[in-house]
Amino acid sequence: EGEDEPTAKVDCLCSAMSFDSTINFPAFEQLPDEDDFSHPSYLADVGDCCLLLRHWCLMAEIVDVSMFIRPRLTLRDRLGKLFNMHMHVTHSTSTSRLDDMQIGNVVAVMCPEQHSFMDYTVGIKQKQEDTAYIFRSNMSTLTKEADSLSASPPCCFGCGAPCAAQSCKACGLAYYCGDVCRLKHWDAIHKCLCSQMLVLHNLVQLDFDRVPGGDLADFCELARPISTLSSCGHLPRPCACGFQESDLANSDDCPMLGVENHRDFPPAACLPESCGGGVSRQFF
Repeated sequence: EGEDEPTAKVDCLCSAMSFDSTINFPAFEQLPDEDDFSHPSYLADVGDCCLLLRHWCLMAEIVDVSMFIRPRLTLRDRLGKLFNMHMHVTHSTSTSRLDDMQIGNVVAVMCPEQHSFMDYTVGIKQKQEDTAYIFRSNMSTLTKEADSLSASPPCCFGCGAPCAAQSCKACGLAYYCGDVCRLKHWDAIHKCLCSQMLVLHNLVQLDFDRVPGGDLADFCELARPISTLSSCGHLPRPCACGFQESDLANSDDCPMLGVENHRDFPPAACLPESCGGGVSRQFF
């Protein structure tokens, strides 16, 4: 019995780096309800407030898409459970792209909670649009790609051969043993996922045990290189005037008043000192 315990710990660590982890990537029935103040894995009742204990991410495949005021997706989770998710998409820079809402694609939702709708169904009401992301792939393919990203040393994404040395010139994250596997994998899978590989890589490598504490990891953050995340610390906060990313932050003015004005009171991540002493593209 004493020899079996270390093996169990290794298996637990390995599963935490892939979609096999049921704590990091739970099924729908494992999610907390939005009215819950405590949950054995995710929530704690602290006085008059509810504290998130860690991150979690629901992965589900789209089986139907409909539009009633806002997009409604019918999803199937890892256990085959069907449920609806109503999404809020209000601007073009959202990580939830309407064009990607296609049957067969996979939706990833960060820290969702079950919601009881007026028609007596239970699903997800997605209010924070940047906490959802749609991968242009089915679940089985995405799981295989995530496992390949976690392999060390890198294995060939095409045939699985170990110690692959040739990487994709576009994303730099997919590795191959040669041109034959690279071209075959591109035609079959990678041409749809290449631009999304950084998000997938950062999602698999995310520290899910990190307590959000008002700093919930969203898919804007996961779309940034790891080096940028570590040097800047936090994403620039969104602003009601439309400020969210660097390409929107160079506006001439902000109509918000007081501390809500992002130009007068910029977040720390936008200051030059927080980015290794370089010049911030947001304000300077």
